[in-house]
Amino acid sequence: MLPRSVSRRQLLRAGGGVALGVGGAAILAACGETQVVEVERVVEKEVPVEKIVEKEVPVETVVTKEVVKEVAVEKVVTQQVERVVTVVIEQPIGKPRVRLRGTGPLGTAETGIFDKLLSETQIELDHVEQPYAATYQSLLINLSQGGSAYDIASMDDPWMPQFTEFLADITPLYQGFGWVWPDPDMIPAIVNLGDWPPGKYGPRAVPNIGNIQSFAYRADVMEDLGVEPPKTWDDVAEYSTKITGDMAPDLYGYTIRGQPGNPAMTSFLPIMRGFGRDVIDGDLNPQVNTEEGLAALDMVVTLKNLAPPGVENIGHHELGKLMYTGLAAMSGDVWPDQLLKMYTPDLSSVVGKIEVLPEPAQPGADHANMTGVWLFGVPQGSENHEAAAEAIHWLTQADNQKENMYANNWPPVRFSLMDDPGLLADFPFLAGIKNAASVAVPRPRTEHYSIVEEIVGRHVSAVIAEQESVGDAARLADEEVRVALEEKGAYS
Repeated sequence: MLPRSVSRRQLLRAGGGVALGVGGAAILAACGETQVVEVERVVEKEVPVEKIVEKEVPVETVVTKEVVKEVAVEKVVTQQVERVVTVVIEQPIGKPRVRLRGTGPLGTAETGIFDKLLSETQIELDHVEQPYAATYQSLLINLSQGGSAYDIASMDDPWMPQFTEFLADITPLYQGFGWVWPDPDMIPAIVNLGDWPPGKYGPRAVPNIGNIQSFAYRADVMEDLGVEPPKTWDDVAEYSTKITGDMAPDLYGYTIRGQPGNPAMTSFLPIMRGFGRDVIDGDLNPQVNTEEGLAALDMVVTLKNLAPPGVENIGHHELGKLMYTGLAAMSGDVWPDQLLKMYTPDLSSVVGKIEVLPEPAQPGADHANMTGVWLFGVPQGSENHEAAAEAIHWLTQADNQKENMYANNWPPVRFSLMDDPGLLADFPFLAGIKNAASVAVPRPRTEHYSIVEEIVGRHVSAVIAEQESVGDAARLADEEVRVALEEKGAYS
């Protein structure tokens, strides 16, 4: 999901938080040159003169010479001219400006971050903003063909299995500047997403946005029930049954996304993994029509029946709204941008009541939160590897990540920022995201994941909408995934 820019300053002002002011860093001119041209003839013409100021101006270099040149001018002052001196102010010797081009979430120009990058590094970054699907298609074409259209690629982590072989190795680029990679301040589970398959190509990407899916719940409701926060999906079902039974239509126990494809799949995956299996195994064999997969789909049906009416039609935005308006007590498909709204007084009726946990898991299964991390990479076809690496290093420094948290609600990827007292005061949910990040795993790592997601998500949606039975959905999902991957040559 492509992170969306939301004005944090207005939200914090309403909630009493401290917003980070961003100064508009000046864009330095590439050349500071002033010329007065010596002429042989004086053109006499009456023109309006606003002001003539004569004073001595300190200059670095004064070159006196005769110049014969026609110059277009806007104003001509008629006066006796005996001598004209051409004054050249030379640009100080220093680092030359480099112009780069990037796409995907890089930052927000309105905050002045690109101006600041230019003033501090002499790197001018042109940001090509595109919707999520267009960003993916554009990068897929340019990277796979070795194109030079982009110098910096910002990529969603499910894309990495397709893109890593077309990206430059980060380690030698960083070492050339004397920087250490991996950065010990960055969360290892997130850093490792840029190395796929592990060890084959080496690190090819630097994380920038620490998006982690979390399980969010109403702490006040759990307290009223006299129970500990849920640890298993059976706990979730038990508590949801009690909440919906006692409090609906004012409050429902759980909410889930039912739109076909990515939405339904994203809500289903943490449940499936919480039963001990993934939707495909390491050899790409489909796993929905298994004991664990069928149990996970049964849990989806249970939770859907305890959710607000109409969840078969909702997506990311609507799920968040059900949580921050206080209509749903729990969800395992909550992302940082939604958490922000839950902590915003102008929007939320549950400020201070929401807490975040790792995803529930059945006994014997691992807790597995899903990553939605965005990473920077340098396309091999770029002609500016070193400058791109320098820009990436600058953009991912702690000060700039902190600024992006306030400006864009992009969670940081650094331990130091997850523990930052100022950020925790304004974004209390960061502590929960840090814990979730420690057990986070990516979506299944295959270049064919988008195919798997579309098929399984379509059948999960059909179950939520009561258009398919659990058994039929599981069987059809596995059959269609296998056929589609065979057509792609995934098993050869």
